[in-house]
Amino acid sequence: MNGCGALEKIGFRRDSYGMKIAIMTWFHFRNYGTALQVTALTKKLESYGHEVKVIQYYPTPRASTILTDSFITEIWGKIVSKIKNRNKYHVIGNKVENKFETFLKKQISLTEVCDSLPELELLNKEFDAFICGSDQIWTPLGFDRHYFLDFVKDPRRMIAYAPSIGVSDIKNKYVKEKMKELTKRFTYLSTRENTGAEILEELLGERVTTVLDPTLLLGSDKWLEIVEENEVSEKPYLLAYFLGSNEKYWKVVYKLAERLGLEVKIIPLFPADFRREGSLGNEIGPKEFVSYIANASYICTDSFHGVAFSINFKKNFCCFERFKVNEGNSQNSRIYNILDLADLRERLYSKGADLNKFEIKINYEKVSEKICREKNESEEFLLGALVQIENSKRSEEKKNHIYKQSSLCCGCGACAQVCPISAISIQM
Repeated sequence: MNGCGALEKIGFRRDSYGMKIAIMTWFHFRNYGTALQVTALTKKLESYGHEVKVIQYYPTPRASTILTDSFITEIWGKIVSKIKNRNKYHVIGNKVENKFETFLKKQISLTEVCDSLPELELLNKEFDAFICGSDQIWTPLGFDRHYFLDFVKDPRRMIAYAPSIGVSDIKNKYVKEKMKELTKRFTYLSTRENTGAEILEELLGERVTTVLDPTLLLGSDKWLEIVEENEVSEKPYLLAYFLGSNEKYWKVVYKLAERLGLEVKIIPLFPADFRREGSLGNEIGPKEFVSYIANASYICTDSFHGVAFSINFKKNFCCFERFKVNEGNSQNSRIYNILDLADLRERLYSKGADLNKFEIKINYEKVSEKICREKNESEEFLLGALVQIENSKRSEEKKNHIYKQSSLCCGCGACAQVCPISAISIQM
């Protein structure tokens, strides 16, 4: 996704003197999308001339949502379900864990660990601006008020950039009320999906901006530079990456590969995936994830970031719904939103669909034009908010430094004489 046009074309100047910015988002989950979105936002902010750190906060149950009876029932049901199905889920091995650690250590800087509200509040003294986003940090299914920057004292220093609510409806009324209370504090408020914007607009009674996921703010060339990309396969291949475990989808994957004359390569997440023909084994970290997408001839996925990177690298792809259409906590809206954003809803597979249409190459000239417009608008929102915070900071500094208000000082030295801690000196 290169050549979208410089920000100068939409009226911005890169005259920032640099601020210290803290990002509040997920970074610790060993998930490709999570690691790559925090990397992308960090790199974009650094390109504006700012010093950036990610807040080293690890969510715990005690920081989560109000425990209503219905919520406890819902969570307990999920725990029981996972215990019953524990053999279905893959636990990331040490090799992959090390690849994530190495990648993140190189790409982002972390604050000291902040385990409590008082520790988070201390960050107010260290940073000029705070950004929460992206990823599903605002999901009502695991509500944590700290991801709404509740610890920031001055709301004028807060930006919500592309947090995802993830679902199409907030069922817990207590969480809904808390989200309303917390989001009202934001002067600069955006979400990643139209669905999330609509939810907040209903809560707040005002328009909410929709912006691109940070991974789409970086062009494909920048991503290749970040991951130090090299060839991962000599033969053309279809890459499969699924967060769900629908066996019917795998039949479609192998059928498409056969029709396209491609071998299958799989980024495995479940034990069953490791046994499938084409499994890449327990060796895929964030760098390898991007490289395999960059070199693929075709991609099959049910992942939001799988689709985002497919679009960024202009790949032909087939997208699948991870959740059943009528499932209570379905997160399919994330997939629908990004497909609609790129006018690619026809790439969504439905039962019994004619596979011929998924063999047709995507017209990326049209798609890129739309994504580039969205990218410029997203950067306009982000950089515009940062400029406002910078200007406010400059005004405060001017107000607080008497040398910039020389008309108020006659040079009598009385202030130095009466200061109880000798903090003032007079220099000629």
